[in-house]
Amino acid sequence: MKRLIFLALLFVSAHAVAASPYISLGGGFLRSNTTTLRDRDCSSTQPPALFGCGTGNDWRPLAARGDFGDTPLFRVAAGLQSSRARIELELATRPSLDLDANANFTGVASPQPVRASGSSRSALVIVTREFGAARVRPLIAVGAGVARNETSSIRFTFPSVASDATTTIRGGAENSFAWTASTGATIALSSSLNVDVSFRYEDLGAVHTDAGAATIVRPTRTLTLDIAGTEARLRTGGIAIGLRWRI
Repeated sequence: MKRLIFLALLFVSAHAVAASPYISLGGGFLRSNTTTLRDRDCSSTQPPALFGCGTGNDWRPLAARGDFGDTPLFRVAAGLQSSRARIELELATRPSLDLDANANFTGVASPQPVRASGSSRSALVIVTREFGAARVRPLIAVGAGVARNETSSIRFTFPSVASDATTTIRGGAENSFAWTASTGATIALSSSLNVDVSFRYEDLGAVHTDAGAATIVRPTRTLTLDIAGTEARLRTGGIAIGLRWRI
């Protein structure tokens, strides 16, 4: 992170003698990429892994596959801007990253729905370069920082066993390295007011669940069993729009 900030400051200083401060407010709409919820260690025995290292009923490794759905993006940023380059610290939140997946445990017919609610917050240092001098200017941006990804307890349901057959595991929170890249355009509304429109890709790192008690509900009994943690990768892409004021 320190190296990124240092290189970004050099990048901005190379394009102007003096840079002006600015603030930016914006949002967007993001769609998550496909992901796989799997054991952090499929060979764990103390406590035992949730899935294990075998092959599921679809001949793929045991896991749950799906995505984290769609979410709005809300962001605020402050930075320094030269004539065509800028560096900023962005704080962003994605409040509705909800897991929707399907597991492939053996001995149980599909579907095996998997559901959980989640969210992600991030602090990223982003460097942007604009091109040209027209009112509408193309831009590219890259950034890196940290994301905090959280998920509620995760519920597995098995409708082929019974309508109330479920397994519920703990949720968790994880701080992960995150990075982003985007391309789009800046639209100049005045000498101090601009609109940035871009397509944004994000790799927000890992979503982890904590080791601990799992609650298993079946038609004849309910029991608890300690299990090891699981993880999934969180990546999103979508449209972001920001209104930027040069101070």
